[in-house]
Amino acid sequence: MGINFAPNKVQADFGSYIHYWRGVPKVGKTTLFRDVVKEEYGSLDKGLLLSLGQEIGYKAISGLYAFHSPDWKGLMDVLAEVIKNKGDNDFKVIAFDTVDELVKMAVQETIEASNRTTGKVVRSINEAFGGYGKGNEYLINLIDTVIYKVKQAGYGLVFIGHTKEKTITEKGASEGYQRLVSNMAHRMDEVFANKADIIATLFTERVVVNGQVKSSERYIFFRDDGFVESGSRFANMIDKVPFGDSGAKAYLKAFREGVIASIPDDIDEADLEKMRQEEREQREENAKDFIGEEYRDDVLDVLKNVYAKNANKVKEILAEFDASKFEEVEAKNLPLLKEKLEELK
Repeated sequence: MGINFAPNKVQADFGSYIHYWRGVPKVGKTTLFRDVVKEEYGSLDKGLLLSLGQEIGYKAISGLYAFHSPDWKGLMDVLAEVIKNKGDNDFKVIAFDTVDELVKMAVQETIEASNRTTGKVVRSINEAFGGYGKGNEYLINLIDTVIYKVKQAGYGLVFIGHTKEKTITEKGASEGYQRLVSNMAHRMDEVFANKADIIATLFTERVVVNGQVKSSERYIFFRDDGFVESGSRFANMIDKVPFGDSGAKAYLKAFREGVIASIPDDIDEADLEKMRQEEREQREENAKDFIGEEYRDDVLDVLKNVYAKNANKVKEILAEFDASKFEEVEAKNLPLLKEKLEELK
């Protein structure tokens, strides 16, 4: 069978894209997530915020669904829950708050993995797995795998991170200039920035006269202005929007206008809503095989335990899935197969 090539279709749903929000502490990033979830999906139980490491920024945000994972094992446990038991929740989008802490957790996991694997005690990422950059390669693979699994399970993704001012000096220049960039090392920031479809920076602009602040206003930047580092895959996305009490509405309005501007056909809000619903349904359908594969080892373990005493019954159960052996069962049916086999214990 030949490859069925098809033109790309611009998608319309918030959860169809990866969003990367950056800003200084307490500027409103976590609150923006809560408000976007409510505005986009109509209910706060559609979004889950994973509070990571030492970053616990949700305590004063009412109604937000949040879970604290202090270390890598805790993160793996909660991800296993939301992926393998996806039918037990209504989440459509998951936020990592913050990716700065996610990297710290991955660094510690890399060091511990190196110690377990090599038998040699190391104390830094540069020493891990014999050095020469192998520790960083392992770390990046850890994070890439997490991102891949969450997306394949049908969830939208939001990365939340911190910013810092950095002096940039071009080669041959005698003076540098200031940039508002990620707080992380450039290589680590790229792990998230390169995957993101929208990099939005929350920043407070201040008017200063004679050393005194006369006025200030918060903005969400979608385009790089020379100081604030931002960006988007949507060619005609607005440069920035005010981020006040209606920041979520402003963010989603800018996002939808970017979508509409990228679609050559004339569409209205009704068309967008239809597209969003179709995308959400398709993501759920596409996720079934991936989630099923997460059960394969579990099903095999159960099968080994029950087959000897229940061979004929096992064959009957497999036949219900149009299969004569375990390997023939479609991935999306593995969770149900596991349930039926466990009844034979």
